[in-house]
Amino acid sequence: KLHWQEFKPTFKYAVPFFLTMISFYLFRFTDRTVIASCLSLQDLGLYTFAIGIAETTRLLCVSINEVSSPFVLEEISKAEDITEVSGNAESFTQKLVLISTFVSLLFIFLSPLISVVLPKYSKAIIILEILLINNFFRTFQLYQILILSSPRVNRQNHVNIAMALTGIANLILSIYLIKSGYGVLGVVMATFMANTCMAIFYMAATQCYYVVENKTKYYGKMLFGLSVLVL
Repeated sequence: KLHWQEFKPTFKYAVPFFLTMISFYLFRFTDRTVIASCLSLQDLGLYTFAIGIAETTRLLCVSINEVSSPFVLEEISKAEDITEVSGNAESFTQKLVLISTFVSLLFIFLSPLISVVLPKYSKAIIILEILLINNFFRTFQLYQILILSSPRVNRQNHVNIAMALTGIANLILSIYLIKSGYGVLGVVMATFMANTCMAIFYMAATQCYYVVENKTKYYGKMLFGLSVLVL
């Protein structure tokens, strides 16, 4: 027996995650699709090279998030009031952002070596640096996504909406900036702005589930890390 009745709640809960994966890959490959359609293969090669390095620098934070996810979900499910996870939410996010900032900063300092080791990819340095700064927002939203997707909150559709809207905005803005003469840098900036908006959306969507104490100090620390990367 397949026990379809028992499987139905699991299937119903999994459907939004299926839609999320589709939205994620559409969002992820929007930039490369636009570059391949509107710019040269050389631009596509430079961007693919840069984003490959930028994605590698995220692996440590992503791995930490994967390891911590079961424990975080257990904590959320056991809490009488979900706002009880506030302390861990703040601490976990700060740790990930600190690690991400340090690794990105290290690679930003090392990026000029590309022109020495791989001179043909020297034009990819500025693209890489912007993508490394962009990792700040992608790291910041990891815990927020985890809260929204937990069975207790069950707001995975919020994640889908955020990805769909920012994905469309990224596509439109990328094409506009290319037409305005910014080339591949326009696509990178469009991706950066789309991820910024997505992070703000997740932050706003999760504030009702965990209360940040001393918000000025908390967000000040976040902005300090971003400021260091930008400088």
